[in-house]
Amino acid sequence: MVNRGKLVWYAQIIFSLLLLIILIYKIDYKESLHLIMFMPFEFFIMAFILNSFGGLFVSAYQYQQTLVDHSRCKVSSFVKVNFIIRYYLLVIPAAVAIGLRWLHFKKIGVSGSQAIYIMLVNKLVQLLVLTLVLISILLSPSFFYEEGLGNMIYIFSVASFAGVLLIFLMIFSDKGRDKIKNIGSGSKSKYIKKIHIKLQNILIVAEKFERKKFIVVVSLGVLSHFLIIVSQYLICLSLNVSLNIIEIAFARSFVALLMLMPISIGGIGVREVGFVGVLTLFGVDSEAGLALALVLLIFQLINGGIGFFFTIYDGQAYKLEL
Repeated sequence: MVNRGKLVWYAQIIFSLLLLIILIYKIDYKESLHLIMFMPFEFFIMAFILNSFGGLFVSAYQYQQTLVDHSRCKVSSFVKVNFIIRYYLLVIPAAVAIGLRWLHFKKIGVSGSQAIYIMLVNKLVQLLVLTLVLISILLSPSFFYEEGLGNMIYIFSVASFAGVLLIFLMIFSDKGRDKIKNIGSGSKSKYIKKIHIKLQNILIVAEKFERKKFIVVVSLGVLSHFLIIVSQYLICLSLNVSLNIIEIAFARSFVALLMLMPISIGGIGVREVGFVGVLTLFGVDSEAGLALALVLLIFQLINGGIGFFFTIYDGQAYKLEL
């Protein structure tokens, strides 16, 4: 019998390779490599530290603070899980990696409901950051509004803000939680009943969570994304790419959305095409856009290598089976 998981995995690898081959054929990749080789080393190190610190360490502290009883798990445990997930994202489909993150959360002492709650809050913060970026783009006088692009961004920003606000109200208001509690309550389907039970468990966690503390959690999430954006801004400076930080934030947020689609392994190929395409709209050469994406790929490979070390060092790492 055909293993569908492996077929999807192979298809994603092939798709990533095809995207890279097309880029290499269309773009002078040697010029991109030349730009990377002559980057100031201190800029590279600073950008890497900010990227890793923002994406791994600050988010790990955010995960810990999201717990109702955050004293149960050390920040270092969440940092370790973040590195391991970076490794998984390089070798398996993103959906499987997310499932393994949930398993690793449980492994360090986080309950299943709390693990789901942490990931839910993380996605809410991502939506919030995207909303802030889109609103900043609208307020930026340097941004272009040709061919209806301004209207499109306006619609996306309003829809994103409305979606985030609705989710916040549904989870953290008494009336909202009452409505969620009724979802699937009268269904006879066993699958709907399982979903209903999981929703109840998540809501129990949400009810125990201090609302004042949520501001700290959201602030940490925003800080994490901001550090990553500053990291990419430093890379652009070292590549002589003249973009302001708002434009970098827009490009980063747009590419991050593209990378959520389950069509590649670790976003490889999608990230490179995304940055080349978006930065071209701002008048940046394709070679410089590819160079930025390749530097971020190097960061991902380094973090993934550290995660691989942890999976070897941690004798109880989960076997990767698709």
